[in-house]
Amino acid sequence: MFRFLITLVLAVALNASDFALLDSIRTALTTGGEMGLEIVITHRQYDVQYSDHGRLEIVGLNRYLLDLPDQQVKVLDETIMTWNKLTDQVVIDAIIPGDISIFDILSGDYSQIEVKNVKQDSSGYALDIDFTGNGIGGLIRIDKDFHPQTIEIEYSANDQLEIRIEKISILKEPVMFHRFSTDGKEVIDFRE
Repeated sequence: MFRFLITLVLAVALNASDFALLDSIRTALTTGGEMGLEIVITHRQYDVQYSDHGRLEIVGLNRYLLDLPDQQVKVLDETIMTWNKLTDQVVIDAIIPGDISIFDILSGDYSQIEVKNVKQDSSGYALDIDFTGNGIGGLIRIDKDFHPQTIEIEYSANDQLEIRIEKISILKEPVMFHRFSTDGKEVIDFRE
């Protein structure tokens, strides 16, 4: 019985510590207000690798805009809007409850993340994570000030996504987020 209680106390302490690290990331990215992140997204699928530079404006939990060379993606609560800059089309859809993206992590949604292991070194922390219920794993590297440096997600052995954060700044105003508009564009709305 005593061994069970010690194991239970250690498990709760580890989970509380893991949550504190995740909460520290959220605090680091939201304390100053809206944040702007200069990022590099790399997607490796089989033997092909795609890489893009972009900007992410985080306005709040589940409220952000990702600007890439050929598209903008705006998430506003349960709605996702994707503007294809090449075709000038906007696709609007509802976010499927329970789905989580790598950008939700940056906007502070950790509801479906389980921290499996934490390693600390002189530059910061590495959090080995699992997305609960779907078998997808990854790694979040944060510096000593709890700012994320990289987020790596492994969907399968042949499908990985990495976001490298090159610069984080406080926005005086999230310009792209508020200027995103469907005016004058072909709109395809998949919401029911």
